Amino acid sequence: MSAFHPSFSICIPNFNYARYIGETIQSALNQTWDNFEIVICDNASTDKSMEVIRSFQDPRIRVFENPRNIGFAANVQRVASEARNDFMIMLSSDDLMRGDALAEYAAILREQGEERAHKTVCCSAVERIDEEGRPKQIDMIKSGQIVISPASLETGYRLLAENPANQKFSGHDVLRAMVLEWRTTCGFLATMYPRRLFQQVGGYDMTTWIWPDMLFLDRILAFNPDVFYVPKPLFQYREHRSGQNAQAMGAGALKAETDGYMRTVNFDGKVLQELGVTRDQMIKGYLNTVILAGGIVVALEAGAWLRALRIWLFAASLYPNHWLSDPRAIAIGALLTSGPAATPLEKSLRQLARRINILHHIRGFRT
Repeated sequence: MSAFHPSFSICIPNFNYARYIGETIQSALNQTWDNFEIVICDNASTDKSMEVIRSFQDPRIRVFENPRNIGFAANVQRVASEARNDFMIMLSSDDLMRGDALAEYAAILREQGEERAHKTVCCSAVERIDEEGRPKQIDMIKSGQIVISPASLETGYRLLAENPANQKFSGHDVLRAMVLEWRTTCGFLATMYPRRLFQQVGGYDMTTWIWPDMLFLDRILAFNPDVFYVPKPLFQYREHRSGQNAQAMGAGALKAETDGYMRTVNFDGKVLQELGVTRDQMIKGYLNTVILAGGIVVALEAGAWLRALRIWLFAASLYPNHWLSDPRAIAIGALLTSGPAATPLEKSLRQLARRINILHHIRGFRT
């Protein structure tokens, strides 16, 4: 084993998560690997976040405060830019990491050797938990796949036990799947990447609403690093009513849909050629996964008929030729024209969705 001793920066952007951030910080401090720092950037919180953060008196913690709220994406970039160590993890202030997370990643990096480690990305399975920390499901890579998908706790842990070996992919293979399927191998909180790559791509995209991590992954995977997936839930992703998904739904903003559209427009054409993917294929993936499965179907499941209609019209205005030539879109549009009565027709919609193979939600992106 190499004498190489990787150093990590656990970056925690925060805004108004006083309820959770103490547990998040403690989970980072509990690491069995000893070579790490914790970098926290508070985005002008109005709750007791800073009081909780300051209660930790540990020299490995560095804290920064924004004088005003600069937005989610900009705060992610701010905290990442303060990292000093060679390898970075972006941990949301409501999520948790297992005590052996860094040790697992360090073992991979040491096996790679110091030179290749700086061209290596690591990720793992993720356990989803509720507001109180109760496990709900596992997001994992199933046999024969390259992107994560959900599994029940029982099924997920059984499959993980049956296939305990780490998996290695090329960055281009992962990126190709991300472009075509609009899902990922690397979840926001579980992804470890070299600071050199972060610097090489200029960091996170601050023009996005809630997907700075997705566009960041696009850029670093374009350099074709080695990508290792650890089939253990090294991180816990918390779902709750004050999370970004819930807030976006409540506010009616089409943030994920807008970020996704900008991705279809701005994705580097030369990289698409290297991947053997056309922009037309990318657009179809966006409409299928982000608009239909992750947007309209989810909205109708939540009883948000008006939001579903807005998403449908949004897609029609962006890509009318693709959208209005798709029988799936036409079928769902016919249901939506029935007005709020579309919500009681949810069962019919879900049956239709299954038949046309669109009922698969976006997994792994922090939205």
